[in-house]
Amino acid sequence: MSNIINFPGIENEQKKIQEQAKAAVNIVMSAMMESKNFDLLPFSSVDIEILSDFGEGMTFDPLVASRLISSLATEIKKLRIEILKDDNGKI
Repeated sequence: MSNIINFPGIENEQKKIQEQAKAAVNIVMSAMMESKNFDLLPFSSVDIEILSDFGEGMTFDPLVASRLISSLATEIKKLRIEILKDDNGKI
């Protein structure tokens, strides 16, 4: 997603779509992170993209926010391990 400039007095369809996507990801992330199996649920590419682009402006309940941080950090850790593995599967 890209940044969209919203001019006063002009309705911008792309901005509406972005706002709807942000709201949807907020709902999905909240539901995922409130689940008892939150640590097993995968993130979609769209979820990651929206969080990357707009995460600092999104608001989550404290439990959801802390679980989201934990889950994303775990994903980053797994990816780093995969990147650092050599051809023999050793780090």
